[in-house]
Amino acid sequence: MPGTPITFDERTVGEIRSVAGDLAMALLKIASVKDSNAREETFTANESSIIPIQPNWMKF
Repeated sequence: MPGTPITFDERTVGEIRSVAGDLAMALLKIASVKDSNAREETFTANESSIIPIQPNWMKF
């Protein structure tokens, strides 16, 4: 649902902006994505697990 907060490590790190089926587009803090990838942990929105997918054109 658009506007749903996304959490990681017990803090809000972004929000869902758009949903299509089982995929969503979200606005996320880049530092949190790096932490999530390094620790191999997922984000959470309500009770759903979220795994960020980094587009090929996006470089950190």
